Amino acid sequence: MPRLNDIIAREEEKPQGIDRLTTNQQRSIEALLESRTFCAAAERAGVDRRTIYRWLRTDEIFREEYSAVRRETMGQTTARLQEISKSAAEELKTIIENKTGPVASRISAIRTALDYAYRAVELEDMEHRLVDVEEAIKNHGSGSMWRV
Repeated sequence: MPRLNDIIAREEEKPQGIDRLTTNQQRSIEALLESRTFCAAAERAGVDRRTIYRWLRTDEIFREEYSAVRRETMGQTTARLQEISKSAAEELKTIIENKTGPVASRISAIRTALDYAYRAVELEDMEHRLVDVEEAIKNHGSGSMWRV
């Protein structure tokens, strides 16, 4: 019977993350992130577009890694946007308050500011509601089929 330490050692030797993929798959993921279409990504990666479609449909590891890289990329993008959000809000405020500027620019800035303000309140409300639902499920008892 194998010992736990031997099993753990074998698991640690297995490739992790993107290293689990072939070179073509790694290039394809990079190309998918940098290209506007699957055809352009396939051409950039040097594989047939049907191959990329097949990997996305049938290769769980490829799908997992592609999703993980996309999430990481979006996380980095979100962080950058958060860094500039104060400047963006100040710029919107400047445009809104500029009474001599084009009316269309002011209206667009006002719409943008109001839209994002509304979305922020809506998200905050949803967060509070979700917390309430999770608390209700948790307090409903351990015999419930709902678990948080």
